[in-house]
Amino acid sequence: MIEKNIIDIIRDNMFDYSAYVDLDRAIPSVESGLKPSLERILWTMYEGKNFKFTKSMDIEGATSKIHPHAGTYPTIVNMVQTDKQNIPLLVGQGNFGNHTSKELQPAASRYTKVKLSDIAIDTLRGIDQNLVEFTKSYDGKKKIPEYIPTKFPLILCYASKGIGVGMGSNIPSFNLGELCRATIRYIDTGEKTILIPDFATKGYVIEDEKEFESINKTGRGSIKLRSNFILKSDANVIEITQIPYSTTREEIIDKVIELMKSGKLKEVNDIKDASGFNGQKIKITCKKNTNMNLLMEKLYKLTPLESTFSSNINVLVDRHPKTIGVWEVIDAWLDFRRKCISRKIEYELIEMKKDLHILEGLERVLIDLEECINIIRFTDDEILKEILMNRFNIDNEQFNYIIKMSIRNINKDYITKKVSERKELDEKIKYLQLNLNNEKYINDIIKEDLEYVIKKFSIPRNTEIIKVEDVNIEDIMIEDYNLLLVSTKQGYLKKIRLTSLRGSGGHKLKEGDYIISEYNSTNKSDILIFTNKQNCYKLKTATLVDVKVSNLGLYLPSHLELEDNEEIIKVIPTINYTEDILVAFENGKVARIPLSSYKTKYQRSKIIKALSPDLVVDIHLLNDEGKFILKSKNNRGLIFKSKDIPTKSTKVNKGITIMKHKDIEVVKFKNIKDCKLNSIMYYTGGKAGKKIPIIDIV
Repeated sequence: MIEKNIIDIIRDNMFDYSAYVDLDRAIPSVESGLKPSLERILWTMYEGKNFKFTKSMDIEGATSKIHPHAGTYPTIVNMVQTDKQNIPLLVGQGNFGNHTSKELQPAASRYTKVKLSDIAIDTLRGIDQNLVEFTKSYDGKKKIPEYIPTKFPLILCYASKGIGVGMGSNIPSFNLGELCRATIRYIDTGEKTILIPDFATKGYVIEDEKEFESINKTGRGSIKLRSNFILKSDANVIEITQIPYSTTREEIIDKVIELMKSGKLKEVNDIKDASGFNGQKIKITCKKNTNMNLLMEKLYKLTPLESTFSSNINVLVDRHPKTIGVWEVIDAWLDFRRKCISRKIEYELIEMKKDLHILEGLERVLIDLEECINIIRFTDDEILKEILMNRFNIDNEQFNYIIKMSIRNINKDYITKKVSERKELDEKIKYLQLNLNNEKYINDIIKEDLEYVIKKFSIPRNTEIIKVEDVNIEDIMIEDYNLLLVSTKQGYLKKIRLTSLRGSGGHKLKEGDYIISEYNSTNKSDILIFTNKQNCYKLKTATLVDVKVSNLGLYLPSHLELEDNEEIIKVIPTINYTEDILVAFENGKVARIPLSSYKTKYQRSKIIKALSPDLVVDIHLLNDEGKFILKSKNNRGLIFKSKDIPTKSTKVNKGITIMKHKDIEVVKFKNIKDCKLNSIMYYTGGKAGKKIPIIDIV
């Protein structure tokens, strides 16, 4: 007796079970594009001629005779739902629920009826002409087709999701017309068009060439889907009429309610599901004076109104699971379809040869039709076959055909007419034999079928393709208001709402401290803080706490964790980084640097090597062109125009020489508007032949 370890038994059984689930239940075949349960439902209905409405319960019961797993009614429901499939394979009567709602469930199978859709009937038509192999059902009592011989790549038109053991599949649907036209173009030219998924729920798919290309090439990729909406500004209402394929109305409503309770959607008063006979609708009631377009951007970012569909085209190729791209699927389907057509040609040849063989028998009988009729009339049944076959040199098949002919057809005119078809039939046989392995001939048939499908079944795109600019969620969520930013010599920073300045007294400062800059800005600005260590620290204004004039403000050296001996030179706010700054150095040079040089892709809090290593005297934000002044240690001044300073985008820009003098040492850099001047003098310097003003500053 052979003993087997229980672990080995469990492992072997699990392997068998996993293979069975993946190959016979969860993963669709690349040929027909359907899971076995769908194929068996279609075959059961086609074989039973369910072209008129039949109880779903009856279909489910009939399918169970060839489908060994659980009941197929959930699959029937999915095949009916028009908001799940662009091309439903079944037509339903009764309540089949909604794909877009998890609460609106379908009625029980005894209350609903189904029939094959026109496209399903067309897909199955001709299956009895040897288009595909037939196999035995699980109990061996019936024969069922191995695949459904689809005239188009159904696998890419039918949205399908399957979860197996250790693997899954999530195949998006594509537009039938676009797919068929692209396949025809591919057959003719070899061009592989980038196909974009199209879903029955409608709405929008956000253009993303990289992801589209990935889905087409590898089968994997994530695309973003958006809801469609109608703004009713006069009623402060947003109506959501189409939602992404990958979510439900309840998920959207629950998320909005959650955000309302947490205070993140203060603009929304109410939300409810207003769907009915007129279609799907989610009604969002907003507060007065709400910017509803901005609110929609916020809803897209925070709720499933914008959702992601993750494509995973995992299919059975030669009975092996494989993740492949759209065009590999089309290649595999074309190979399958060519085999179907070749099998049909072989079937037609066999049938034509049978007909030709019969005609040959009729031709022999025609030699003496009267004798043939007399033999049939006056010969006993026991010897009729032998006598007739010997007399006219016909075989069993020819005899059976002649003996079963209608009496009215056993006449010279009818038989002569039938025999005359022999030449035409013979030419058809030769033509088909010649083209049996002719790829061009077979491809032409495939293209004709695709053109027929386009003409009869194609529909416009449901999901519109749109371009969307990326919106920063922080920008949407941040409350925007005007404010004043005040910085002091000792490193304090105040963020003060303009509304709180009304009627307030003077600024509270530490003893010996004084204000070095004041800027009007907004709560959505960035703050750049330059230090004498050539560092630039970045803060989001919205992250700072609003303070009163009577408050000292935020102590930046502690907040930024500045290094030893690191001092703040200037605090500069910016909203969109479109301004320039002027940087004056102790050596008499001035640099002009665009703030865009400090705009980083990621939210870095510190930029090193933000300035030239030369000793910086001061920095000014340049909102408008104007005049500025440098003051030297020996109390001389020089006025220059900002427009004369060339802009260089490098952060370590050393600038150009403005003040040139023996033992020059610049100690102050100011806007001329902020200075009191006296004792104007001139000396020749700078560019040859030009006088440069030297001014003493009080």
